[in-house]
Amino acid sequence: MPERTTKPRVYVHAFFCESVIREMTTDRLTAVRIASGFVSNPLKIAPNLPDGTVDEKLARVVYLPVHVTAVISFYCEQATEFMITLKAIHPSGGEMETTAEPIPCTLRGGDAGHTLNTDIRINPEENGVHWLEVYVDGELATKTPFHIRRAPMIAGGSSYQLTPPHDPESVPPKAPERQTSE
Repeated sequence: MPERTTKPRVYVHAFFCESVIREMTTDRLTAVRIASGFVSNPLKIAPNLPDGTVDEKLARVVYLPVHVTAVISFYCEQATEFMITLKAIHPSGGEMETTAEPIPCTLRGGDAGHTLNTDIRINPEENGVHWLEVYVDGELATKTPFHIRRAPMIAGGSSYQLTPPHDPESVPPKAPERQTSE
């Protein structure tokens, strides 16, 4: 009976942070603000009426994308080659749209691993716990949770008015003066 050969097991570890600093001379990474929870802030967008006032009826609240960095380390006791695939999953279980392609990886074995740091931009369609799934040769190797919370709109919060192209004859409305308490 022919011997069955199997690929060596690849061990995977992943975490999230706000950004990564990579030292060019040593190729060492510094993770900045390691976290598993992120907040998306709302932005109210409203068009202007012909008289220049804001059309509150057509105003919409959108949530700004969340930018995170995933740091993923791969190790194997033996030399091996494999493909890495990343998938992000919404709290509802649906897969997020992505432009990520599978990534080829080669390990020499032992403590000579490979660390992948990738920037991820997430449109916060849902509040709750999302998951980053890491696949090695098509098999789930690990999954790591991250929580996205959509912050509530605060009265007088951030807003953006859609304005028509600049008309040099028009004068922008005067901003309200700030009142200070002494």
